[in-house]
Amino acid sequence: MIPEGIELFSNCDSDAQYLGWLARHPNGYVVACTKYPRPGSQMKLHRAACIWISDPAKGPFTTRDYGKACAVSRLLLSDWGQNKVQSQWSTCAVCKP
Repeated sequence: MIPEGIELFSNCDSDAQYLGWLARHPNGYVVACTKYPRPGSQMKLHRAACIWISDPAKGPFTTRDYGKACAVSRLLLSDWGQNKVQSQWSTCAVCKP
């Protein structure tokens, strides 16, 4: 179950909804994760404006094996990662969230 305030984009037909979320929340946060996050999954935290998760030329982002959990609150994503998915994330060295 995804908590209120987090949008999970995975197994999508296209990246349009995800890219739309980024456009509407340029100061938000994104956790790159597996399509179906489970305990011990590798996850990486980015700022919504990070080139690695926002440049359409670097996609696709949500249509293959990976998904994105998005929120305006880093704390909300942290709680979800630790308590629901039971995973820790690393942070992107480029956008330094």
